[in-house]
Amino acid sequence: MTNRQLFAAIGEIDDVIINEASTARINSVKQPWLKFAGVAAAFALIIAGAVMLPKILAPVEPAPDLPKLNAAYENYNAMGFEGHMAYDISELNSGNPWDVNNKITQLPVFINTMIRDRYGLYDNGLTAEEMLEKVQQAAQVLGLEVGESYTVPTLEQIEMITEKIMSMGDYEGLEQDIAANTAVQNATVKCTNGVRIEITPDGYLRLYLTLETADLVYEADKLLEISDSFVIWFDPVMQLPGEYNFTYDYAGDEQALEVTQYLLSQYGAFAGIQQPGYNLFADYNIYAERMLLYYTVFENSGSPTEQLLNHQFNNIHFSPSDEGGMSAIRYNKTDLSELVGYYPIITAEEARELLVSGEYYSSVPYDITGAENIGKVEMVYHTSPWNEMFIPYYKFYVEVELGNLSAGMKQYGVYYVSAIHPDYIESTPINIFN
Repeated sequence: MTNRQLFAAIGEIDDVIINEASTARINSVKQPWLKFAGVAAAFALIIAGAVMLPKILAPVEPAPDLPKLNAAYENYNAMGFEGHMAYDISELNSGNPWDVNNKITQLPVFINTMIRDRYGLYDNGLTAEEMLEKVQQAAQVLGLEVGESYTVPTLEQIEMITEKIMSMGDYEGLEQDIAANTAVQNATVKCTNGVRIEITPDGYLRLYLTLETADLVYEADKLLEISDSFVIWFDPVMQLPGEYNFTYDYAGDEQALEVTQYLLSQYGAFAGIQQPGYNLFADYNIYAERMLLYYTVFENSGSPTEQLLNHQFNNIHFSPSDEGGMSAIRYNKTDLSELVGYYPIITAEEARELLVSGEYYSSVPYDITGAENIGKVEMVYHTSPWNEMFIPYYKFYVEVELGNLSAGMKQYGVYYVSAIHPDYIESTPINIFN
């Protein structure tokens, strides 16, 4: 696989992976390494703040109406090393609107309304019948004639699998395995004009357009009647005017901004963005080639908290193809309707002290050797579908020593510290990944 093909593939990864590129290891000076055995290829991370308040933090009086949080961080897709290569930390710019001067003292915590279990099943997902109904409605709002509709697996296949398992006799205690093997992954309609529409149990729509039906992209606003989040795929890819460079090869800040502004103006009106902020994140590969990973736009108006939430949860993302055209448009709007409450947060400086003292988790297999190696810090929310809640964390970029880097190149590992004050966290960090 070429480097360009690799980054094109990144653009086609499910939005869960786009929004969650982190996690594998929790490091705490208070806990030994523990091994975790789970479902094959499934990794779990659990993190929570300390019961014993670190001495470097002043205690706060917990508000009686705020429940303590289980700051568990679980990601059953967690793999690998989260890090970025750059010649200078300033090159790693995600467009995050938060900065240390915002003086935010509290942040909201939300319940994840579409949480998955380790089998990938949703607690509140759509049933097969509901998915079929919604995907057919999506075809109707686009004025398309449905030729065929079905679920994957089909309802007939689900019935056969269930009967076979039950015929084996003693299946007590295997309810989760039965559910995992019979879960509907999506419902699909094939329209008579070649358009295909899918929907997943979380209500996420996928619209597949052909060259002849590509103009339906201009009717994307109609999909909002069915779902808050969707992706539009183009096959073949949507070609852009020749003056726009739209690939994963980095052509400079000015060119990246120019093409993103063009795409937003041409294809992103349905997002309703009035004051755009841009996440044009680029780093380097092992060949010292700078690659642009994200062409993402979010609403950058309102309070600092609103800007942060939009950056993390509500955005539109344009994906280039290996040939230079547009392969997909993703519109992401996470359900934040269930607010747990606004929680006091620690300062970035307090989080830095916790980081240096070892109170962090990371997929990076290197301990922090000193504060002088910290490049920068951001405020982020983890958006893993396996988390019960969406909780804010400080994200630190820390220079680590790796060999075989190009001259002048630096490697920055990513480390996380919970932003919630430890008085509101109910358990101690536990490392269950080795």
